[in-house]
Amino acid sequence: MRVTAEVRWFWREAAPPAFEAWFRDPRVHDAPLLDADERTDEYAHEPGQTELGLKARDGSLEGKGLVMLLSDLDERPFSGPIELWCKWTTEAAALSAPTVRVDKHRWLRFFDTTGARPRDVRVRSADPKQLPERGCHVELSRVVIPEEEPWWTFAFEAFMNEPLADAPMILERDLKRVAALLASRRPPPLEGALVASVPAWLAARNE
Repeated sequence: MRVTAEVRWFWREAAPPAFEAWFRDPRVHDAPLLDADERTDEYAHEPGQTELGLKARDGSLEGKGLVMLLSDLDERPFSGPIELWCKWTTEAAALSAPTVRVDKHRWLRFFDTTGARPRDVRVRSADPKQLPERGCHVELSRVVIPEEEPWWTFAFEAFMNEPLADAPMILERDLKRVAALLASRRPPPLEGALVASVPAWLAARNE
């Protein structure tokens, strides 16, 4: 089981060019950007479902459920509801419902939040075994459903390897601390974004 606090934004066709350039700029940040491998996920398709996501990849099934809303992130230009999610992974089950294929290319920055203040960290992969015990990853991704227009998404995802009783409070605080750090680096506005989780985006993308 893995517990995370998250905020996510989506754009049709392209992220704001100035924001994408800021996110990639090595002069702005204190550790290299991780260009993660492209990957494909098969999501269960249940119209209107926004609180549960089921996806299959490489023989495993991941379930991700919305636990609760924590508070609002208000750290310009980052504004949106912070959601607490719980994830489970198994290789003993498979999707039987209709699915939606989503091809992804992710670019990631990682932050260690175990100290007095968050710090950029260099990682070689997004494998949880390579990550800090507690931290936050910040993601810019291109996501494509075949035969549909591409989307881009930007997200904060605070995580901890050993969930504790006070995990919601810790994760909420860590996400806000990393957002404040990035806001101090003068990012351009997040213009025209849909603020939504992945399940909510899948349900709303054709509206």
